[in-house]
Amino acid sequence: MELLDFLYDERMQCFSLMFKMPVKDYLSFVDETYQNRGGIQNQRGPLKTASAKIIRERMVKDVEKGAVLPPIVIGVLTDEEYLSNHQFSNSQIIELIEKVDKDRVSIIDGMQRTTALLEAKDHLENRFVRIDVWLANKIQALTYRMLVLNTGQIPWDLRRQVEVVYEPLITEIESIITKDYPQVSEYFNIIKKDDNARRKTPGEYHASDTVEMYLAFSLKTEKVAMRNILAEEFSKLDMMQAMLNQEFVSIFVNVFSLLARLDIAMGEHKNIGPESLKDGKDLFKSVAAKVGFMAAAAQKIFGIAGRDLSVERQVKSHKIVIDKVNNLINYISDKENQDKLNNFFDFEILAQRLEDLPKGSKIGDKQRELYLSSFKVLFSEDFDLDEPNPSLGPLWRGN
Repeated sequence: MELLDFLYDERMQCFSLMFKMPVKDYLSFVDETYQNRGGIQNQRGPLKTASAKIIRERMVKDVEKGAVLPPIVIGVLTDEEYLSNHQFSNSQIIELIEKVDKDRVSIIDGMQRTTALLEAKDHLENRFVRIDVWLANKIQALTYRMLVLNTGQIPWDLRRQVEVVYEPLITEIESIITKDYPQVSEYFNIIKKDDNARRKTPGEYHASDTVEMYLAFSLKTEKVAMRNILAEEFSKLDMMQAMLNQEFVSIFVNVFSLLARLDIAMGEHKNIGPESLKDGKDLFKSVAAKVGFMAAAAQKIFGIAGRDLSVERQVKSHKIVIDKVNNLINYISDKENQDKLNNFFDFEILAQRLEDLPKGSKIGDKQRELYLSSFKVLFSEDFDLDEPNPSLGPLWRGN
């Protein structure tokens, strides 16, 4: 491995390190990362479209004939002490990269090139490849870099890149929850794809749902279907602005913890609604409900998509979200209210609203819209649990 050059990105506070290394060393480095992640190669694999296969076959033939591929972009999360020292030597940087935990390494841009190198590896024994390593101490910097690289590309590519990067993000979310939210951490669990498990109890969330919640919170919209909304450049710009806010992930995790606490509190109650929403834990079983909650909270805290509130208003609005959810949890958990909860939850109204939605390919979008409007009511000044005989009916009606 040879370090060719490095630059410091002052805006994102991370390093760009350009390496040249033998192809076999790069593939060994990537292979170990895959193994530490439980086979990420199988999670999203190479593109399988006819055009992608043709392009990759052409790439393999070109590489075998001596073509030089553009640098593959790798993200590495590391401790802050490495970024605060701008005077380290080339050998220290190389040692850092060689010894980094592979579960903190992500392919930001270059999955198809890596696949081509794997397919042609028997012919590349003495060949080299360039690797652009982005060394950062926060996941925001890597996600921001990924978004910049993908601006103008098709939405599915963006989703593929986000799914490659999400493993360190999930790790950071789990770490913050464990450290800062002990009342949630006992129940909290993010289910990975390789776990091949379903949500069984409140506080459990699939990794893919967590990514979708993160995108909804970043974009401040419930519409996070990659085939449409992420294709629009303003959506990427909104998300990039979120990445520039160093406090963004901590705010997201705080709101996520509120959702989890509400989920756990509601999960204590059974047989409170119709079959589709029989138990309290059934509400946030739906990804539409989780996404709607996060989008509504983001709009309350940051402002609607395309418009940002001042930092002062964001702080004030964030406190409103916290207070509203805490008040709801306290009401649900108050022993004096237990006999009233069947009527309080009003899941019959929600079930009927969901049943009345027009069926078809857009049903998921309609469900997200319903939950967005519902939780916007929760975070509004008009919703008050101190009124006589309060209920969640106004939420489900959207008023």
